[in-house]
Amino acid sequence: MKAPWLDLAKFFGVLSCSLLLNLPLYFFKYGTTGIISFSLIVSSIYIPVAVLEVFRYYSIIPGFSGGQTLIRRLKIAFILTLPFFIANVADEFFPRIVYHGEFRTETFASVGGLLYGMLTGLLIFRRDAKIKPKAKVVRKYWTRLGLALGIVFGTVTLLANSPSFSTLLHGLFVMLAFDLGLGVGLVLGQNVNDWLEALEPTFALLRQMARTLVAYAAGFLIIILLFASFFAATWRLQGARSFAGISETPALSTFIYFSLLTATTVGSDIVPRSHLSRSLTGLESIVALAWTLVVFAALSVRFMDFIHSGPTQSDPSTQKEEQDPR
Repeated sequence: MKAPWLDLAKFFGVLSCSLLLNLPLYFFKYGTTGIISFSLIVSSIYIPVAVLEVFRYYSIIPGFSGGQTLIRRLKIAFILTLPFFIANVADEFFPRIVYHGEFRTETFASVGGLLYGMLTGLLIFRRDAKIKPKAKVVRKYWTRLGLALGIVFGTVTLLANSPSFSTLLHGLFVMLAFDLGLGVGLVLGQNVNDWLEALEPTFALLRQMARTLVAYAAGFLIIILLFASFFAATWRLQGARSFAGISETPALSTFIYFSLLTATTVGSDIVPRSHLSRSLTGLESIVALAWTLVVFAALSVRFMDFIHSGPTQSDPSTQKEEQDPR
C-alpha cells in the first residue's frame, strides 16, 4: 500500500493556505480574541476531505468515497473558505450589517447558505446536468433541501426567543438571509466550476513546467545567497562606509534581505555607498535579470512543445475517448 505522506503534505499545505488567507485579516480586526475558534471553524471544512480520503485509503465504502480525487476535494475545500474572507472584508465596510465584533444569527445564516450553495454548485457540473437527466433531479433535490434548511434556521430563531412580532420578523429575516446566500452560492459555485475547467489546461501546462520553475527558484535562491555573502564580505572589508542604513553589527540576514530586494529590483532602505558595493549591486541586478530571461526562454520552448503536442498528450480524457470511441 502506498504511503500517504505526499497526500498528507498536500492536505496540510492547502489547509495552511486557507488559514493564511483568513487569519491575518481576522487578527487585524479583532486581535487574538476568538482567533482559535475562528481557526477551528475554517479548518472544519477540511474534516470531510480527511474522512473521505481515509475511506479511500482503507477502501471503506468505495462507492461513497470514490468519484472525486484528493486534489479536486482540496480545491473545493479551499474555495469554500473564501466566504469567511469575504465576510471579514465586508465587515470592514458594512460593520452594522455583518459582524461588528458580535455573533449575528442572520450573518451566520447567510454565510451558511452561501457555503451550502457553493458546495452544491461545485459538486454538480453543468455538463452533467445537460448530459444526464438524473443530474437535474439531483440538483433540484439539494436545492430544495437547502431551502428547507433556510426554513429550519428561521423557525429555530423564532422558537429560541420569546414570541413577538419582532422575533417573527427576525426569524423571517434569518430564513431569507440563508436562502439569499444559497442562491448566490449556487451561482458562484457553478461559475467557479466553469472557471476551474477553463483553467485546467493552464494547470496541466504548469505541471509540465514544474521542473523548470523549480530550477528557476533554486537558481534565484543561489544568486541571492551568493551575493549576500559578497555584500557581507564587502562590509567586513570596508566597514561602515560600504553601506548606509546598516547597524554597526549586522547579521547575515541583513545582507540576504538587501540581496533579495536587489535581485528583484524592488529597492531597499539599505544603500550602497562605496564603489565596490555599488558594483556588486549592479552586477547582481544584471545576473538576476539574465537568469530570469534564460528561464523564460526555456519556458517558452516548453510552452510551444506543450501546444504542439496537442490535446492527446495533455488531456487524459481525450486519450481515453480516442481509444474507446463508444
